[in-house]
Amino acid sequence: MVEGPRPAHGAENVSLGAESVKAQKGLRALVCSQAFIMIAPPYSERVPMNLTPLAILLVFQCLGEGAAQLLGLPIPGPVIGMLLLLIAFLSSPRLAQMMEPTSWGILQHLSLLFVPAGVGVIAAAGQLKGDLPAIVVALVVSTVLAIAVGALVTNAAMKRFTSARQAPDDKESH
Repeated sequence: MVEGPRPAHGAENVSLGAESVKAQKGLRALVCSQAFIMIAPPYSERVPMNLTPLAILLVFQCLGEGAAQLLGLPIPGPVIGMLLLLIAFLSSPRLAQMMEPTSWGILQHLSLLFVPAGVGVIAAAGQLKGDLPAIVVALVVSTVLAIAVGALVTNAAMKRFTSARQAPDDKESH
């Protein structure tokens, strides 16, 4: 049996039917109808994720849900849970350091977390038809307000940062 030329070290052939694409070492490839899409580094190069930080995230989410239900607060439970987690991080930097790799791993795949919400919206589209104008107005107004508040906060932070940065320079010049 005669073999054809071997791929260069670190490359592998990924083929779908008659088409063949080379994937460089360190990246997996998905070949889908003549498209070459880089997905993620192989498992050995990914950020290591541990189950303990995931369990801690779920515990804080449950604590937030419980607090929202018990206290009758109009704030969503996961938001309360994230505030509790922030307090825990501030009081224990070691906890924040332990959870950082898993947090980055989750952030790398954040877009996947929007799939259930999108499916829910599409599944409930029939029920939302009558409320479509109100939903569109609410989305546009809330988007404009979020952009405006973000711009104002950024502007205030930049002024504060600039003035704090210039204050030591002024003291040195006198």
